[in-house]
Amino acid sequence: MFKTANSKLTIVAMLFTFFSFSFEAKGQFFQVLPGTNTISLVNSTQNVGIGVNSNAWRFQIGPDNPNSWGGMLIKDNIANPTVLRLGTFKNFGGKGVISCSKDETSGSPGTLLFNPEGGAVCIGTGINQEFSNQDYRLYVYKGIRTEKVRVDYESNWADYVFAPNYKLRPLSEVEAFIKKNQHLPDVPSAKEIHEKGIDLGEMHKIQMQKIEELTLYILEMKKENDALKKRMEALESAQKK
Repeated sequence: MFKTANSKLTIVAMLFTFFSFSFEAKGQFFQVLPGTNTISLVNSTQNVGIGVNSNAWRFQIGPDNPNSWGGMLIKDNIANPTVLRLGTFKNFGGKGVISCSKDETSGSPGTLLFNPEGGAVCIGTGINQEFSNQDYRLYVYKGIRTEKVRVDYESNWADYVFAPNYKLRPLSEVEAFIKKNQHLPDVPSAKEIHEKGIDLGEMHKIQMQKIEELTLYILEMKKENDALKKRMEALESAQKK
């Protein structure tokens, strides 16, 4: 019985020696740091690949299958853990995906999508969300709340209204336009806004244009009012004589 136990110990020692040798053979690349469970890459000239057959990058995560996820998944070892994924998803145009959700099979809540065509980013959409308009680089589902927004506006600001050669529409023409179109001239209609949304910079310019036009109308009305006052004063002075 002692011999049997001793034989088992010998086998275990042999296996330990074999695996130790195998690990040491690869020790030129990896090393377990003493007193930790951390594996360190010793030789910085070597590339590391997980789930790939060949790797030209310092660190790359597969898989080789081009029709599925490629990347990294992190989750807690608890029931219904929060799952964080970082990778690409070939099934929906090869988008880059950062996803944080309570369901490992779902990528809808807490997603950040990167479109490889044009560099657009979607926040809070589903993985299969289409990047419908390549003219914009950022789409945020359900809106943005912030304390400050600055819009860089490159077009001509509305101060051209005060230029001497600006042609101010007669109020009768403005009235006729409103009756026909149900909105102010130069202002997009409700239908246009519903279909295309609002360009904040352009809309602020249009609003400023209308404020400046309104100022000119008021100034004209004041001149006419001042002229009427002078005529009334002149008539009253003539009647007193």
